[in-house]
Amino acid sequence: MTLQVAGLQLNLTPRGTTAFIAWSGLGHEAAELEFAASLVGPESVILDVGANAGLYALTFAGKGRALGGAPTVFAVEPCSGTFSLLLENIALNGMTGIRPLRLALSDRPGKALLHLNRPGLDGLNTLGVPVYGSVGTEVVPVETVDRVLEKEELLERVDLIKADIEGAELLMLRGAHATLSRWPDRPVIVYESNPSAARGFGYRPSEIVRLLARYGYRVTTLDGAPCDPDARDYALLVARKTRG
Repeated sequence: MTLQVAGLQLNLTPRGTTAFIAWSGLGHEAAELEFAASLVGPESVILDVGANAGLYALTFAGKGRALGGAPTVFAVEPCSGTFSLLLENIALNGMTGIRPLRLALSDRPGKALLHLNRPGLDGLNTLGVPVYGSVGTEVVPVETVDRVLEKEELLERVDLIKADIEGAELLMLRGAHATLSRWPDRPVIVYESNPSAARGFGYRPSEIVRLLARYGYRVTTLDGAPCDPDARDYALLVARKTRG
């Protein structure tokens, strides 16, 4: 399967959520991908959290290469089956600069139970209460953003965090204190806001906005408009730091 994304041609193995959405004609988050790709520079360091089969990671790496650079993209995906698709898609595209990590990101290291949805809906796997149903579970390793970046000696260099992790976004950000405290070299954050998924963790999306505000971030829609994340069924939002 071939997709045209952000001016790039990408090849995807025809299995999993990403392939199904593209094949069915339902779209593949084209506007969101275009926006996120616009934030990528030739030498960007990027965390793609909830990488799934690699559509965003491949787009980020391809965009950096198209600009004549060599970006570093950490593709973080905890589910073993989906992680295999990620590795296949990286190989299909011969893409360098992507570092696949089979783990989840949360507020503390250890292990966690990942609730799995049925094949083709692996994008709905979650560490929280499975509000969209579950057909099984898998124990997965867990790390924090800060610990991953410290290990890679990139704590001072990450430019972009994209997170789509079915409600675990708040926990992930709680594990990124050192990363979010940076000024002025701070990451832009593009993340999924989903009240239904957030309920699986017992919080409301506005709690993410309040947490980020404590670090000097302002959260908006992708076009820069203010938003009430509790009032939206689903949105991809962007957070930029406005003060130290």
